[in-house]
Order: sequence, then C-alpha cells, then structure tokens
Amino acid sequence: MSRTARLLRLPEDSLRPAAAPAAEAVTALTADDLVVVTGHPATAEKVRAATRASVLGATGGCVVLAGPGGERLDAAAAALGAPEHPGSCTRLGGVWRTGAAGAPPWRRDDTAATPAEAVAAAHPSAVLRLADSLDEPPADVAGYTALPCDAAGALGTLVGFGRDPWQGWPGDFLV
Repeated sequence: MSRTARLLRLPEDSLRPAAAPAAEAVTALTADDLVVVTGHPATAEKVRAATRASVLGATGGCVVLAGPGGERLDAAAAALGAPEHPGSCTRLGGVWRTGAAGAPPWRRDDTAATPAEAVAAAHPSAVLRLADSLDEPPADVAGYTALPCDAAGALGTLVGFGRDPWQGWPGDFLV
C-alpha cells in the first residue's frame, strides 16, 4: 500500500481502512469462523467475549531461558539479551537456573519455582532450553514448547515458537 500511496502522491496512511476495535470487528462472525489474535492477552479475551467464532491467540510477551547455571547459561543470556526489543515477544524476559536436564526447582536470584510456575509468571512466546546439542528435540514445559538453544543463543528449531497454552495457539507459526 505504501508504494501505491507514493505513486499517487497520497499520504501513506490514506489507503488504509479505518481500524475498528478488535471486538467490534468480529461481532458478525459465526461459530464456523476462526479468528487468530496476536498482541496483549486482554485483546484475545475481549475478542473471545464478542464473538461466537473460535478464537486462538498468540499473546506471549517474551522468551524465557532455562538451563543449568554456569558460564554457558550466562553466555546464552548475554547473547539473547543483547538486542534490545522492549515490548517484543522476542525480548529476553527471564533466565532460570535448572537442575540437571531441566529438573525442578528452577531458580532465579533467590526465587525457587516449579517450571510451570516460572513460565506462567512470564507468559512467554517460547521457552529456550540450554541444550548440549541443537539436534535435541523440543520439550514440553507446562504446555509451552521448550526450544533447544546453545550458549551463543542460536536455536535448533523454530517450530513451536509462539505456542500459547493460555489462548490455544498451537505455536507452529509456519502453518
């Protein structure tokens, strides 16, 4: 649209339709329709309350890193935290030290939690699990996909990123 606006010498926003509030835009949908919502969890709740359509939401607000404490976890946290993306679902929202193979309790500073408590508090887009090999398959942590990552912050796979057990989104954004 921006190219068309430039060609017609119009303001860039002039070709965009006026946006209706999310809940208002879905009121006429039926039970046979599907609505996919991103953004804040409250938006998904408002849309769900305003329509008979099925509503799936991808509303996680950060990524969480978990792994055995030490230099590798510190290096991965530094690599993942280096790009500053405030408010992005890809920002690093927390680092948790785990027991061997991700065993509970998970610890952050002086706080100990079960994996389910740790991820529920963050409502992440993904849980990154410090792995010995990027070929390790993703794991499940309290309904979230725990993607393998290395000390440099590289991921072994993106399949499952964005899985949101709160709002029903399956997390395979490649669909």
